[in-house]
Amino acid sequence: KTLLKNNKLDLTKIKFFIGYSGWEKDQLNNELTEKSWLTATATRNIVFNTSSDIVWKESLKHLGGKYEMMINFPIDPQLN
Repeated sequence: KTLLKNNKLDLTKIKFFIGYSGWEKDQLNNELTEKSWLTATATRNIVFNTSSDIVWKESLKHLGGKYEMMINFPIDPQLN
């Protein structure tokens, strides 16, 4: 907070996200093991140069292959 208040941070190199997610003990690890989540390596471009409304699509592009086709899927699969 002090760095922000004193203009000591380059605002093009930092992003803040506000929210909350919670899991039971081992729940997230189990979900990752079950492949319930898609994970992609973060890139500087995706994190800092991509609008938050298209980060998902850019991450799918980064994964490539079968994941890239998911770019056009609706967010809610029930709408498909």
